[in-house]
Amino acid sequence: MAEFNFAAAGYWRNWERTTAWLMREIVYTLIAGNPYIEAQHKPASSQAIFPLTDDKKAEDKKPKPKQPTAEELETVRQELLTLMNKK
Repeated sequence: MAEFNFAAAGYWRNWERTTAWLMREIVYTLIAGNPYIEAQHKPASSQAIFPLTDDKKAEDKKPKPKQPTAEELETVRQELLTLMNKK
């Protein structure tokens, strides 16, 4: 069963790479160039029309937020303790 799932996922990604992205770009171009569609109803990008799995990979490359150091955590903890004790 696992082999079938891997094969199905591969066929889906192949369809997206060969067909879906082209369809998405054509539809976006038709909408963006149509003067009868108001600007607020037009999509901002082609990715807004039909998200693909490859689009998610590009989002994963965003920089991750900085992890706080132990010293920063301790100072925040102390500040919170002082605020709790003031009540």
